[in-house]
Amino acid sequence: MSLKYARGYSRTFLSRSQKVELPTLSEELAQQVARKSKGGGDAVLRYKHYSVLLHRERKLPIVSAANLDGRKFKELRRTSIFSKGRDRWRKDKRIGYNKQWGKELYTAENSHFDMGHLTKREDVQWGTTYKDARLHASYTFYFTNAVPQHARLNQGIWRALEDYILHSETTSVEMKASVFTGPVLAKNDPYFTHEVRGQRLQLPVLFWKVVYYLNADEELCRVGFLVGQKDLLEEEGVVLRARAVSDTRFMDFGNGQPFQVNVSLIEELTGCTFTAAKDVYQDNRPSELVLEAVQARGLSNENMQEKSIDGMFL
Repeated sequence: MSLKYARGYSRTFLSRSQKVELPTLSEELAQQVARKSKGGGDAVLRYKHYSVLLHRERKLPIVSAANLDGRKFKELRRTSIFSKGRDRWRKDKRIGYNKQWGKELYTAENSHFDMGHLTKREDVQWGTTYKDARLHASYTFYFTNAVPQHARLNQGIWRALEDYILHSETTSVEMKASVFTGPVLAKNDPYFTHEVRGQRLQLPVLFWKVVYYLNADEELCRVGFLVGQKDLLEEEGVVLRARAVSDTRFMDFGNGQPFQVNVSLIEELTGCTFTAAKDVYQDNRPSELVLEAVQARGLSNENMQEKSIDGMFL
């Protein structure tokens, strides 16, 4: 599969006059972006309708940015994406195989992780023809677009949140959206219990989304979400307890529960600054109170899958 002509995420997708840029990274984070081996050291990995920035040391995505077109979405079975009916994940040779985690992580001892898509394969499953949509979907199966997620999270509430954004708020009304997704790569993330190819690996425990769209008045709007998996990993002994640090304000989120939050909180957590827009959701409480209010302990798998997230977009 050639990536030569993949244009990636488009900042003018929603409007030529209201551009939604890739996030600006903090000085510290910008120094950690992995760059291509060829092509002048460019850091943006461009695929079909989406782009990725990869963290050099963590070997995981910083952000995956996608353009969704509900008008051109094509309904396809996952088993129809590849010729033999099974997922075919691969590493991106442009960035260097040693700069990204691959199958070795997901088959390691004590690994109970799903290869969690950041840009959902259905998000870019659109085009003029079904053939185009199938091709675009296949390009989401790069390890650069994946994070290790607990199966209950990936197949439960995270999937429900993704489906809500795609189907309830995009395809059903034939709307366009630009979606940024990523893990919070915190310095005090817990370590995986086993080394992978002789390396210790920190696992992200928070995942976020920032969604941009144009409202009925053609105003550029945005909303943000957070989902956590810390307790799920600790319950199954997949991670070592996080080491003590001076600032732990953001390490005790509940799990399996979607949280609508201020985009400014996501910026604070990630070191990413997003394009200014109308914030549909506003919460004036201090971060500490927000964290206390959104705890969700002991949710069963059934509750995680069935919990409604209607009304997330106000």
